[in-house]
Amino acid sequence: MVVDGFAGYRCLQKLKMLKKFLKGWNKDVFGDIEAKFQAAADKVARIDMKNEEAVLEVEELAERQEGFHDMWDIMKKRESIWKQKSRCSWAKLGDANTRFFHKVANGRKVFNNINGFSCEGKWVEEPKEVKKEVVRYFSTMFEGESWQRPKPVGINFRQISEEMKDELERPFSEEEIEEGLKSCEGTKAPGPDGFNFSFLKFAWNCLKEDFMSFFAEFHQNGRLVRGLNSSFITLIPKKLNPLELKDFRPISLIGCLYKLLAKVLANRLKGVMSGIISDTQSTFLGGRQLVDSVLVLNEVIDEVKLKKQKAFVFKADFEKAYDCVDWAYLDWMFCKMGFGMKWRGWIRECLSTARISVLVNGSPTKEFVMGKGLRQGDPLSPFLFLIVAEGLNGLVKRAENEGMLRGIAVGNKGLTVSLLQFADDTVFLGNADSENIFAVKTILRCFELMSGLRINFCKSSVVGFNVSERWIRGVASVLHCGVGETSFMYLGLPVGRKIRCTKMWEPVLKKFRAKLAIWKSNSLSSGGRITLLNSVLSAIPIFYMSLFLMPNCVASELISIQRAFLWGGVELKKRIPWVKWEHICFSKRQGGLGVIDLCRKNWALLGKWWFRLGDGVEGLWKKVVREKYYGGREEVDIKALESVRVSGIWRDILSVGQRSVRLHDLLVKGFKWVVGDGYRVGFWRSVWVGEKSLRELCPRMFELAVNKEGLVSEMGVWEEGSWRWNIIWRRGRFGREKDEELMLWEVLSRVCIKVAVEDRWQWRHASDGKYVVKQAYEFLESTDAILNDWLCKLICCRLVPSKVNFFGWRLCLQRLPTKWNLQKRGVELEGGLMCGLCKEEVEDTNHVFCTCKEVWLIWVKVLSWWGIEVVLPSIVEGVAEFFLYGLGKVVGKELGASIFLVTSWYIWYWRNCTVFKGDVVLKEGLLDMIQEKTFLWVKNKVQGCVFSVWDWKLNPNECAVAMRNHKRMQKEFH
Repeated sequence: MVVDGFAGYRCLQKLKMLKKFLKGWNKDVFGDIEAKFQAAADKVARIDMKNEEAVLEVEELAERQEGFHDMWDIMKKRESIWKQKSRCSWAKLGDANTRFFHKVANGRKVFNNINGFSCEGKWVEEPKEVKKEVVRYFSTMFEGESWQRPKPVGINFRQISEEMKDELERPFSEEEIEEGLKSCEGTKAPGPDGFNFSFLKFAWNCLKEDFMSFFAEFHQNGRLVRGLNSSFITLIPKKLNPLELKDFRPISLIGCLYKLLAKVLANRLKGVMSGIISDTQSTFLGGRQLVDSVLVLNEVIDEVKLKKQKAFVFKADFEKAYDCVDWAYLDWMFCKMGFGMKWRGWIRECLSTARISVLVNGSPTKEFVMGKGLRQGDPLSPFLFLIVAEGLNGLVKRAENEGMLRGIAVGNKGLTVSLLQFADDTVFLGNADSENIFAVKTILRCFELMSGLRINFCKSSVVGFNVSERWIRGVASVLHCGVGETSFMYLGLPVGRKIRCTKMWEPVLKKFRAKLAIWKSNSLSSGGRITLLNSVLSAIPIFYMSLFLMPNCVASELISIQRAFLWGGVELKKRIPWVKWEHICFSKRQGGLGVIDLCRKNWALLGKWWFRLGDGVEGLWKKVVREKYYGGREEVDIKALESVRVSGIWRDILSVGQRSVRLHDLLVKGFKWVVGDGYRVGFWRSVWVGEKSLRELCPRMFELAVNKEGLVSEMGVWEEGSWRWNIIWRRGRFGREKDEELMLWEVLSRVCIKVAVEDRWQWRHASDGKYVVKQAYEFLESTDAILNDWLCKLICCRLVPSKVNFFGWRLCLQRLPTKWNLQKRGVELEGGLMCGLCKEEVEDTNHVFCTCKEVWLIWVKVLSWWGIEVVLPSIVEGVAEFFLYGLGKVVGKELGASIFLVTSWYIWYWRNCTVFKGDVVLKEGLLDMIQEKTFLWVKNKVQGCVFSVWDWKLNPNECAVAMRNHKRMQKEFH
């Protein structure tokens, strides 16, 4: 395609032409897909009916094969459509194309549909009027202001260096753009151009040249052509049954070309943010986490209660924070922080060229321009908002410096906390006096005039500690806000509560039950339940478990719900738990299902605090913890508390290391300092030589030392390029003290102090020394579980759906509901224990799947299909191992595992039909079912490998060779 004009215009026009072409292709290939599937299915059924009465001709066999191919092809297309519609991040892990995922996709459409709303006291529901009011409402919301906002004086912000300025404005490199492309989620909803990032990644080699030209052009002139920065706004309900437009959250769907540019700019900006954003903000930056602010708030309130200080906490709610940001104020903040003119021009262009149309029930309204605000969905917006919010911190610091605002003191060395910020969630803290209250109100008013961000006082609340109810109500009337409880929620986590109280965990239990209430058991297979168990249910309490130690009673309740869901479906009916929960939580390599053990996960998450306290990344939470419990020292041994009284949260974090021998090895013995220049490591108290501190190793020497709190760097001097230890003692050494001193010098002689090399806090169980929760969780795995190679390969076989993996796992553990197993568990059976197929022997697992004469014939046919004549073992484990290591040696272990699993699956299906439905399933038909199902599942997983179902039936070994060759070619290609 040849298009003339600016590079951005050329890219935009080519994408438009491609979109037009793909629309036609989509209609031809995917149009009326259900009717095409039904026609192919009817063709196959008609030929199968004829096959029951007579032998088919060669032409009829070919026609049946063609119909079967058409069905398979349509099923793949249908699955692709539903996977895109559902956009569940865990859909690829569950059973593809099931009713459950259809309901997820359709449920979202119903939930997001706007039938009508109230506008100025009038109900609007006619489609044209709905669109008209939507445009009016949002165009007014994003309309710019004609007056100039005031700018404060006397506030100094941190500034970026000249090197950082140059780095931000350097030309865009191909590697940088490709890195930005890789970091974008491929399946996110597309913008007006209709292309998501999965397409960009797939077609990057074709698009690269045009995109690189666009980036080079933008770097040179800083301009975006009209249409390139257009976006849709989709309205997400903030609550059930929204009645007004303010009850919807506007999320922007942005075109791929601008979004890639914004992502690259955001990555650049992120690299300089840590140096200019204060530690009161704990979001979107490396080394800062959401739970940091919650820990600080809990620790400060604990300090207030302990010292009986009179204090207040004001939770401020900004009204539509992102939508109200004034662009001139944002540019002024960039200027004050030392950003260059070129960068500021880029950001102004990204903001001012934005054009919006709102999606109303899938149909876009007319387009309108923005005059203020940041789009939620733009990769730049979170970082731009950090710059905006830093202005509030600047006002607070100035108020503190001038004595207008007094924060809450922590410790005895002058640390005060007055402000906590996470995006637009803001908390003010201070001493309970009227001057502080008026100062907060003044600061918020000034910030509103500067930035356009206004506090919604009706949704804000103030909490008082150790003050009278009359006083706090007076404060609420001054601030025009509500009065909150002394225990409240902040960022979704509890603050000021008894942490070991079951009631604190009630929101987690409630979410568990609420999630189950919207799932329907008739839509979920066993594989789907395992997927949801790991991807959704086990993830719900992670946020709580990152900060709080879970009580045993809560853990038991959550596990009980998980167990009931796995074995009984959503209704949580009481069913037989066929396998112990501990075994289910074993990793797959240990013969389990790999379901997350919540207690173990909780301990691994809390262990992260042990590492973060010494990792060198500064944060407000570290300052608070050091001041409260470690005397303000920067070098901290987490176990060496100087405070007798410790808050419940920090006490629980410390106690994790003592809960078992394994946890003791993970945490107490798991960390040490690797000394560089010695400026961060305590000489006596820190663990930096061996597995003990020098205080523990040489206690007599510690008592004799003059400087007991000194750093390694303070215990020696550099002389002519060499390090010489110089420890000052209170007196001479005598007797055993000399032996201990000799041992100390011997230990120190093995240490190498380095110039200008930072000390590193290292986790012993990782090669790079960094604590990773996943690795810690795996380290805590039970050592009692036996590694089971063949069972692991069955569980992990990728050529069958997860429900078949689950079935095979139960089969090999002999935990299927055979008559013998049911009787062992006290279930009364009608008709005795005899096998439902042969009626001659007791029905246990080995009989049903191995020694039953009816089943034996099925195995013989399956082996003959692969050209094998062998006598199979009489136990399930032996048969499984033969297919893995006998047949698997010829065709590959994974394919061998899939044949065993599918054959066993259909044997069990045959047995159930016979026992429960009385249906007579012809044994002759079972082999066809096994062959066709293995073909469908194998072709589904090994895409791009060309062979027909007829090839699969007649020449399976040649198909297996083709699969192996295809996989090898794919590996070589990648």
